[in-house]
Amino acid sequence: MMESFQTSTKNLTLKIILFFIVLSFITGGLGSYFIGKTTDYVAKVNGEKISLVQLEQALQNERHRLQQQLGEHFLVLADNKDYMRQLRKKVIDQLINHILIVQYTHHLGLKIDDEHVKDTIRKISYFQTDNQFDNKKYLNLINKMGYTPDEFAELQRQQLINDQLLQVFVNSEFVLPNEIKRISALLLQKRHVRLATLNLNTFQNRQQVTDEEIKDYYDKNKNTFTNPEQVKVSFIIMDAESMENKITVNTLEIKDFYEQHSAEFMQPTLKNYSVIQLKTKKEADTTLDQLKKGALFSDLAKNKSIDSLSRKKGGQLGWLEPDTTVDEIKQAHLTEKGQLSGVIESSTGYFIFCLNDIKPSYVKPLSIVRNQLIKKIKQEKAIRAYYVLQKNTEKMFNEHKSLASAEAVSGLKAQHTSFFGRNDVPSALNIQPVIKAIFDGDWVAKKTQTGGDAEMINLDGNQAIIIRVDEHKPKRIEHLEKVRDKVQKQIRAQKAQKQILVEGEKFLTALKEGKGKSEMKSAGLSFSEEKSLSYNSDHNALIESIFALNLPTKNKPVYGFSFDQHNNGVLIELLSVTEGELTSSEKQNFISNIKSVYNIANIEALVKNLRREADIQIRSLDDQ
Repeated sequence: MMESFQTSTKNLTLKIILFFIVLSFITGGLGSYFIGKTTDYVAKVNGEKISLVQLEQALQNERHRLQQQLGEHFLVLADNKDYMRQLRKKVIDQLINHILIVQYTHHLGLKIDDEHVKDTIRKISYFQTDNQFDNKKYLNLINKMGYTPDEFAELQRQQLINDQLLQVFVNSEFVLPNEIKRISALLLQKRHVRLATLNLNTFQNRQQVTDEEIKDYYDKNKNTFTNPEQVKVSFIIMDAESMENKITVNTLEIKDFYEQHSAEFMQPTLKNYSVIQLKTKKEADTTLDQLKKGALFSDLAKNKSIDSLSRKKGGQLGWLEPDTTVDEIKQAHLTEKGQLSGVIESSTGYFIFCLNDIKPSYVKPLSIVRNQLIKKIKQEKAIRAYYVLQKNTEKMFNEHKSLASAEAVSGLKAQHTSFFGRNDVPSALNIQPVIKAIFDGDWVAKKTQTGGDAEMINLDGNQAIIIRVDEHKPKRIEHLEKVRDKVQKQIRAQKAQKQILVEGEKFLTALKEGKGKSEMKSAGLSFSEEKSLSYNSDHNALIESIFALNLPTKNKPVYGFSFDQHNNGVLIELLSVTEGELTSSEKQNFISNIKSVYNIANIEALVKNLRREADIQIRSLDDQ
């Protein structure tokens, strides 16, 4: 990812039009696990604790990812206690590695200032409306993720610092020619095979399962046959945004607001630039000399510039505001129409700029910004109305703590849910502080202590939710009779996989001895039509097995056995191999891709060294 970013920013035009940000933690990255404190921990990394809550959150995400990837096969794996212990250990290791990287960046003194963090957040497309930063959308989204603005800013700061660390590796890596040849030969190679499939479903249908086996399997794996904790909830949502629709704005209010906030509607100065980008200082000096002698900027840009996007337009970059003007242009300090820059040196080449035209700043007329004004006025009036409502409701709620009294004061009707669990929370309640209050709160104890039946949660973004848990079903182990079919299916799957392995190895031995085809025919098996596979085609364990086979000799196939992604057994007949070769133009792109792989290897080596030197204490899994 960093490699592709580096490549794209070598093009000045892309630098201007591209606002780049990696938001991995929005979609469930490791950053989200480092919010919140708890005394119950699973590991310490140089004194810094990883809490049980953080581990469970990470495990839940990993289980969900595996279930999406493996489907029903994951249910079989989840029944295996050793597998689940290994998964838990793997997730703990990931969390430890993340903390070590964060600590290492602090040790190096890598820093990002507040303005850089704010500017990055403003440019994140998730938080924009009509290409403008939308503070309301920003606050709503981070609320749903369970962050305060300060917490989210710190996560963003660390992401930018981590990017700095990665950039060190991106800029320093090199690849040897022999290594390129060796890796490209493998990746471009075509292997011509025929396959015969031992179908999992067919083998499953043959399996017999006794009542004793079902009971024994259930008794050993009871904890995997559970109904998750579920609740029914009633709730009231108060938020400024929903109040906007009921607010009206008159002409006088619009006129007064425009006059009082005219500075907000200022169109900044626009400057129109052209550019010529060159590889060497010598080329740049020669080109500048030609321009000074009267050569047309557009002609030289079309013939000489290495910026492919602007070159097609004679070097034209178009109109730019101060905030969208890149540093290379700012360094030129161009102030007059028709002015040429000197040669501007950059990490991506040498630049010559021309300031073609200037449009001075001005206040946008009311007719242009009228709709924008109405929206702003509605927002401000809605926020004021919300705070009055929130204050009155909170005052009452502190006295009575009941949903009914909140309905009476707010004038809002409570909404009611059916039963749901942590993994299927209704969208209106799918906000981390609310989920935590619902599932981690002892509602019986709260009612005894406060005499109330509800809880009010104030959220960032001018929003509050009053919730009451009406019914609660604790997590419970299902009775055997209810999950009997599920248990039977899992036993059949395990038996089928074992039988497929035995049968597959038997056929493989026979094929190697030259008599496998007849045995396969007797069993109703035959090889498919020949197909060509590359190392990158639908990459999985089967492809790995095919490319691990020795090369066949003329008229003498090589045989192997493996499993595909659906856990079917597959007999492999490798007929021949076709080698691939890179063209000179393809080689450069290939080198860039290989560098990315090496960068990952470098990071892994760094983490290995950090682990060796760190004080890491991991509590026994039996204690967690």
